[in-house]
Amino acid sequence: MKDINGKNVVKSSLKGQITIINFWATWCPPCVEEIPSLNRLKKKIKGHPFELISINYAEDKNTILNFMKKVDVEFTVLLDKNGDFANKLNVITYPSTFVIDTNGNIKYGVYAAIEWNNPEILQKLKLLLN
Repeated sequence: MKDINGKNVVKSSLKGQITIINFWATWCPPCVEEIPSLNRLKKKIKGHPFELISINYAEDKNTILNFMKKVDVEFTVLLDKNGDFANKLNVITYPSTFVIDTNGNIKYGVYAAIEWNNPEILQKLKLLLN
């Protein structure tokens, strides 16, 4: 997939680290509410083998760029132009987030907005790093 800047992101480049993949849309109020906690999570996990990627569901690049002028998004945003990738993973609720371990296995799935920088979640993520 391509990111908001047109750069290709390849899944194999994410091996050996914990990866959080968050499916969202600008029209989704819970998705927008969740963004600041994802930004804080990224800062708290900094220095560990960790990647946070968001995949925008079926919106055009200009809509997302205009949104990002108003809302601070401090992580990679990939474009799922037609929603094909989300459909392959049977994502039907937004936000939907998957936590992938260092071997590329989905360890957790969350089908709602949550506080990602909450101490309990941070502890679970850090356990996956060991």
